Amino acid sequence: RGSYKILGSGSVDFVQNHPYNGDEVIVYAAPEGDEVATYTRGTARLVEGEAIVSLGETFKWVTNPDIGLTAHLTPRSRGTVLFVESLTTEAMTVRSLEGFADDVVFDYLVYGLRIGFEEATVVQKKELEAHIPSMEDHRAAYAAHPYLRQYNALERYTAMRGALEVQSPLDFSASHALKNAVQEYDPIGHPSIMDAPRAPDSDREPPPHIDGERPARDVMEAEEMSGPPTRLYRAESRERDES
Repeated sequence: RGSYKILGSGSVDFVQNHPYNGDEVIVYAAPEGDEVATYTRGTARLVEGEAIVSLGETFKWVTNPDIGLTAHLTPRSRGTVLFVESLTTEAMTVRSLEGFADDVVFDYLVYGLRIGFEEATVVQKKELEAHIPSMEDHRAAYAAHPYLRQYNALERYTAMRGALEVQSPLDFSASHALKNAVQEYDPIGHPSIMDAPRAPDSDREPPPHIDGERPARDVMEAEEMSGPPTRLYRAESRERDES
């Protein structure tokens, strides 16, 4: 659809075999934000108080050179204050407040905006309901294997608070209010995606066929057989049910 290659209410994840436990896998999620971002990162060294860092060669080919560039610096030794004197999509100049600090190693992370996507809409008019996907499968996993809970984000951040000896109790009232406003998908209380009206196949325009690939119509049929990636349904189906 349009400029999107993946559009849904779930997260974008990859899965990998656990390297040490043969009956488990690791699932990592992609970061998400209010922009289509690019980044490059690395490690450099100050020489006589200065480092001219060449960024990844391909970064300048995909990143807007005029707006949206930010840089983060982390020195590997204490007592050195670093700052970015200049930044482009090709290079970054880093200096130290000490003037001629030498042999200071630092890590850097540079973010930018993907060229052509600077005006991608963030807030859109609703065409499909987009609840938080049902987390029932995760709850079932914890019920069957409680030890898995220690690896999730909530448990990790709670453990960090404990390590910092933060005494104040966690207050989740704001996050619960936000979640209740968006709503988690309920297979019983919410209409199924199968209830959504859809255009006949004859009215749907298949993507263009490229030589060497499967015919576009076959691709569309294969996608339909595999089912939708997320539980989305048309808002008007709810209005139809209520009428």
